Amino acid sequence: MGKQDKSLKSQNQPYILAFIVLFCAAYVAFLVAPENLFAEFRNAFSQFTAKEGVFATALPLLALVLCGIISANGKARLVFWRWKHPLPGCRAFSHFAIADQRVDVSKLRRLAVVWPETRAEENRVWYGMYKKYENVPKVLDSHRCWLLSRDLAAISFLFFVCGTFGLVLARGDVKWPLTYAFMVLCLYLVLLVVARNHANRFVGNVLTEYIAGEKQDADADGEQKAGGDASHPYRGSI
Repeated sequence: MGKQDKSLKSQNQPYILAFIVLFCAAYVAFLVAPENLFAEFRNAFSQFTAKEGVFATALPLLALVLCGIISANGKARLVFWRWKHPLPGCRAFSHFAIADQRVDVSKLRRLAVVWPETRAEENRVWYGMYKKYENVPKVLDSHRCWLLSRDLAAISFLFFVCGTFGLVLARGDVKWPLTYAFMVLCLYLVLLVVARNHANRFVGNVLTEYIAGEKQDADADGEQKAGGDASHPYRGSI
């Protein structure tokens, strides 16, 4: 989504970096001394957050890899569990417009230039609406929250799969790797719900802004036409 998308991602970076630090500290604690988990977690966390440490230097690179290794479509699949047309805009009219009580579907039908019939068309039409109102504060904020929660869900999924496999190989048992896997899986499921809710809000905010904006434009055009008719020298005598 262009420069705006990059700006939102830069705003989200501090939260993503903090999330990765916490995850890495927890992973090291499970790897080194799971019997003394919290003490080892605090020790690892203090080392990872040291300003002069190697990890602090490499952290932005690690965040770049973790956020970029899965595509936008792949992240949406991890959130919505749909392989085809996973992006939230693909269900903007068939699902979100109906589910969001703020959206007046009848007005949306009247104002929309074309009513989409397929998932791909839904995403294209909704994206066109988004581009028109992308700088509206509530659209910006909901978009940022969607990107952040989506990335956190994807990162937690990577730690679930790769971390569990790594612990099994490193420790040679399954007790603590399974404990780690259960905890990370629970976190992933929580973040999945959070990301879905923010996606719903994001899509709904765009639709409500479109309805309000197009209605104002239509009212303004009507007033201009009415004013032009009243000023016409022959109007009213015919």
